[in-house]
This record gives sequence, C-alpha cells and structure tokens, in this order.
Amino acid sequence: MNKSELKRVAISLKEALSRERSLPPCLGKVKNSLSPIIERAIRMEVEFPVDENAIPGSYQFNEGLMRNFPDLEEAYVEFRIQLSGGVSSTMQSVLDSMEGKD
Repeated sequence: MNKSELKRVAISLKEALSRERSLPPCLGKVKNSLSPIIERAIRMEVEFPVDENAIPGSYQFNEGLMRNFPDLEEAYVEFRIQLSGGVSSTMQSVLDSMEGKD
C-alpha cells in the first residue's frame, strides 16, 4: 500500500464530498462513515489494506447510487482502490493490455 498515494486520493475524496451540497440521505450517511478513515489516511495512519467490501459506501457504489455525482464516484473509486492495497501488478498488466500498452 502506497501511503502517499492513499493520502492524495483521500484528500481528493474529502474535497469531492465537501463540494456536494445536495447528497441524498444514503450518501450523507456514507460521508459520515467515511470521514474517520479519510482523516486517518490523510494523516498516513492506515497501516494495512482494508477489504474493499468493508469500506463504507461499497453497497451504494455497487448499486449505482453515486452515478449522479461523477466527481464523487471517481474520487471514491480511487480511494477504495488505494485503501484496499492499490492496483496489483497483475491488474496493472490487464489494464495495460486493455489499453494496448503491452
């Protein structure tokens, strides 16, 4: 897990959450649930990856409830990837081959 990258995406997610003034109640609850882990990530206090399904907001993301908030959705995805350990070398190979970079 790259703590510097996690900090960067945590700051981005915090900013995206603060920009959204009219979040539906279910996403407001996600915001409240994410706040402590976002702050820990910003302070670089997260020591171990977190299972991606244990990260607050997973259900809302999987159900498409963030689609109306594209900046928030993108920031959440980046945070979730980094918090769960980052992109593995295997996944990076798959992504590169999909983009024709192999």
